[in-house]
Amino acid sequence: MAQENPTHISLLSPKCVALPPKSNGSANADNVAGLTWFGINLHGTFDISFPHRRKIAKFYQKSHPLALELYEIRIHEERISAAMLAKLQQVRQEQMDSWAGSFDSWDVCDRVF
Repeated sequence: MAQENPTHISLLSPKCVALPPKSNGSANADNVAGLTWFGINLHGTFDISFPHRRKIAKFYQKSHPLALELYEIRIHEERISAAMLAKLQQVRQEQMDSWAGSFDSWDVCDRVF
């Protein structure tokens, strides 16, 4: 049985051509308010639900080059997706130092570590 291709928002990087754009592109105001209540930094947030991000990660499985690309986009959800796609065996000290130095929200930090 073929796996359904989930939608995603990676429109910002021409290297991420394998990721199709999100279909509706609109954030749910209640979800965004909930993120604020939990102290999540909203800069660069597109309100992609965690279950949807998990579906994306499952579809693309582990892809360290893609994880590196997504993290550099500097979009909240992309960084969390990057953490799900990174191959732990390929993470180097320099990469971890770079990622840790760029954390701007506790949930990204929580997901990466």
